Amino acid sequence: MTSYFNIGFTGQVGVKPQRIQIVTSDALNVVTAAGWLNNQPLTTKPTPTDIVDMLYSFNAATGVGTYGEFLVTSSAGILTLVQYVSPGDVTLPVTNNYFAVFDGTTGKIKQNAGTSINAGSIQAGLSGTAGGFYSYPATADTGFINIQAIANAGNYGITLNNISFGQATTLTIPDPGASAARFILSNSTGVQVINGGGFQIAVGHITTGNIAGGWQGGMIAYPVTASKGSLQVLATPNIGNTNTVVTNAAMGQASTITIPDPGVASAAFVLAPGASNAKLYFGRTPLWAGGSTLNTYSVPAVRPDSTILVHQFSSSNPVSTSNAACTVAGTLTVTFTGDPGADTELSYIIINPS
Repeated sequence: MTSYFNIGFTGQVGVKPQRIQIVTSDALNVVTAAGWLNNQPLTTKPTPTDIVDMLYSFNAATGVGTYGEFLVTSSAGILTLVQYVSPGDVTLPVTNNYFAVFDGTTGKIKQNAGTSINAGSIQAGLSGTAGGFYSYPATADTGFINIQAIANAGNYGITLNNISFGQATTLTIPDPGASAARFILSNSTGVQVINGGGFQIAVGHITTGNIAGGWQGGMIAYPVTASKGSLQVLATPNIGNTNTVVTNAAMGQASTITIPDPGVASAAFVLAPGASNAKLYFGRTPLWAGGSTLNTYSVPAVRPDSTILVHQFSSSNPVSTSNAACTVAGTLTVTFTGDPGADTELSYIIINPS
């Protein structure tokens, strides 16, 4: 430690504030430590009304040091130097390209504020110069979010704004599972993809197509196995401006409705007119070895009030069915014109009124 002192100026004895000049090789953290001034070989004890002009971290070989202005504080006889900060001073050190913000209300400037506030808008970039807003999370090396503009087809401004919310809300951007994705927007011609969680409309309907025409609306569902086709529900033009509604009756149990394979490229459902709740069942009977002109089959859906249609699918003898009836629920009785013989099999359609 090398220090040089000069207390007061000629002709200013008793003038306050008194100025003390110090040149020392000690660093800033050393000279501002409590008691440092007490340990210096001063002929006159400094007081809290004194002002200290100091070159600290002084290198005698180069004649270079750092200037600072200090005030003297005293507590129980222990003197401490406090670096004087005037309005407009900067809290050092600073980092290149960092924002400067006010530190307190005296005009002092610093960097790395917890929150920086501007009463108006904040602009990133200029026309012809790209700008963006980057936000980093509290955990290091876990990425960032960037809001950045790309060139439009014309000089158009794109504004993101909220409608009037009725509560505090956190809007979360889900992980799309891909390096490029889009939000679901109205009037968008792009394909919207949801890779998790499903998509539910709690109130309202899903509408596809355009009421003004020009685009066929539809719903396309793919099975879990790839390259196994799809199920498509598509709208075709009606004769008039009428709606076709597919809905369920009041079910008495959980049911899975399966569309059977018609075996051809084009087919149609069998429908009951009006508000009928008629039910249609179809199937095949097990093989029968014959030996009689009458046989009974177990068909759970058949009832005495059923409409019954049977077709002789196969038999050994060239006979045909003459009657099919049900007197006991669940039992189908079929009469043949003769003994049909071995390998007799029937197909049937059962129509119940409700």
